[in-house]
Amino acid sequence: MPVVLDVMLDRAALLGEIAGPVSALTASFGVSDGALLDVVFGRVPATGALPFEICGNAEELAARRPDVPFDSAAPAYPHRHGLTFGRPAMTDPLTDVKALVEAGLAAAPTPRTATVVVDDGTEIAYHRWEPGPGVEPHPVPVVLQHGFTVDTMVEWASRGTVEALTAAGRTVVGVDARGHGLSQKSPDPSRYGEPRMARDLRAVIGLLDVPAVDLVGYSMGSIISLLVAAEEPKVRRLVVGGVGAGVVEVGGVDTRELDGDVVAEAFLADDPSALPPEMVGMRAFAEMVGADFPSLAAQARSLHVGGVDLARVTAESLVIAGDDDPLAVRPEVLADALPNARLVLVAGDHNIVGSNPDFRAAVVDFLRN
Repeated sequence: MPVVLDVMLDRAALLGEIAGPVSALTASFGVSDGALLDVVFGRVPATGALPFEICGNAEELAARRPDVPFDSAAPAYPHRHGLTFGRPAMTDPLTDVKALVEAGLAAAPTPRTATVVVDDGTEIAYHRWEPGPGVEPHPVPVVLQHGFTVDTMVEWASRGTVEALTAAGRTVVGVDARGHGLSQKSPDPSRYGEPRMARDLRAVIGLLDVPAVDLVGYSMGSIISLLVAAEEPKVRRLVVGGVGAGVVEVGGVDTRELDGDVVAEAFLADDPSALPPEMVGMRAFAEMVGADFPSLAAQARSLHVGGVDLARVTAESLVIAGDDDPLAVRPEVLADALPNARLVLVAGDHNIVGSNPDFRAAVVDFLRN
């Protein structure tokens, strides 16, 4: 597995001994994690050069004269050492993302997958994992609801959340929302919307035949989960991620940042090259994970903006958001509107499920007791 090591050079460092085992070495001076990952994964061009030289070992450092610059006999990294990352070398930034998803899916534990036909005749797929071997089983299962364009396997299994929960003794059930994953597809917007998906989720919860569940949702899945938690007394604890003030101020996913009609048109467009850059990226990622474009467009046309009766959510709740997530701005507004909620911020944007292990740690810790 390739290893990229970033060293924050706020002081002198000897890098010779640690540079050998890694695939790539970057030196930074206080940039955000998101900016660094943009360079590593080729999403933006960058140029960098050392403003000083770095010695290879302690003996060489001790021999240097403090009043003479660049006097090392054989520095590990000389003054002006660096690389230029340009657009021509980065023609497919999704290549690395695809490799990470494929590697995560290959390493993920295999679920037992089943389907249920819900009241309107739609077939909904769900996936189940049992607690890890050698751990004491927890009596309350965890139900996971993914976000837009992805599915249970991509959102939760490939990114380590399922494995972290089963290692903590939890039975895990992930539901593929209609139009996503292995659930039935349709281009008809009247068959979509988060309230309809909430009824699907409640149908799967009913099949589990347990007195209580812990519910975790992300982005679109958070709206679905909030709607369920407002109606379903079996929800013991609730985690919602990737949403913020938009739930309170707009009534669902923040359409001030992500307009449903624009998203729908992006997935139905014949020529994606004319789309806004953010829509090009969303469409390319959806294509990479095998999503069904007509179904995604139908859901985008049906985004719920009717609000959630947050006062009826009695479950102890965790709101978790990336500190640079445009779809989860001011998450404290949502946390304050829920009767019994706490807020956790982690570094990152809307991809914190996959990019920041602190997300998984926060979820597991909150559900542990």
